[in-house]
Amino acid sequence: MYFKKTCFVTNIIGNNDVVKDNVNGYLFSDCSQFIRKEKKKKDLSEEALLTIEKRFSKKQMIRKYINIYSK
Repeated sequence: MYFKKTCFVTNIIGNNDVVKDNVNGYLFSDCSQFIRKEKKKKDLSEEALLTIEKRFSKKQMIRKYINIYSK
C-alpha cells in the first residue's frame, strides 16, 4: 500500500483492519473469490497510499504511542 500497489489480502483480523474491500484493496476468503476479484480489479493504489499516510504516518504512530503510554 505504501508503494501504491493494489493489495489482495485474506479476510482476517489485522488485514481487514487496514484494507477496506473495493476501497483501498481487496479482501478475499477463498481462492475462487480471489480469482473473481482479480479479474474485475480496478486500480485502488491512490486510495491505498492515502490510507497509509493518514493512519500510519510517523506522526500518527508517535501520537498513538504517546496516548498509550501516557495513561
